[in-house]
Amino acid sequence: MRKSSILFLLFTLLVFSSVGQENSVCGIFIRATTSVSGGEYFINILERGHSFQIIYQFKDSTSKKVNEDASVISVRNSLAAVEDLRPDNDTVKKLVLTLDSLYQTYTSYSRDSLSITYEEKPSYVVLFQKVLASSVEELENNNRNRIVLDGTRMKFIISNKGETKTVYVNSPSIETNPVLYSLLRETLNLYRQRKGNILLTEQRTSGY
Repeated sequence: MRKSSILFLLFTLLVFSSVGQENSVCGIFIRATTSVSGGEYFINILERGHSFQIIYQFKDSTSKKVNEDASVISVRNSLAAVEDLRPDNDTVKKLVLTLDSLYQTYTSYSRDSLSITYEEKPSYVVLFQKVLASSVEELENNNRNRIVLDGTRMKFIISNKGETKTVYVNSPSIETNPVLYSLLRETLNLYRQRKGNILLTEQRTSGY
């Protein structure tokens, strides 16, 4: 039971932890992790002048050597020794972020990117700006604590001219989180329309 609790906690916190985000006046970073397959992907949407640069990154695999790493073993043991496993425990947060960083060094990813101008996709500009202008409460729409056992957990980091807000949602849909869902779908489909869906299959993106 203890091991299961730690693994569930680890999964929960890793989704909501940050990875490197490129500095930008306006940008939206998305991290998504699926609970069943263990799949993971990142999307970074950067506004540059009157255009967007969008970077896509998908997890391919994690080397089994991670389980032999002395630092990983040490952090796992430290996490197992913590009595208070609440996600808001500062000790737990620090250990999980450290473990996440270690895992990243053993994980391989597929990466690609594309650029689009305002003139190419004016509707995408409107959608992007709507996300920037919406409050955390409007975007989460009471979805943050929604339980979806086999769903996809997502973290959105939204930067707008020096102000940053973070939004957490579980398996967003057009009904539960229409703005975030539309942004995610449109961003994925921009790539599919231009480069095909070999990299961004719906199976790999959890149906999105």
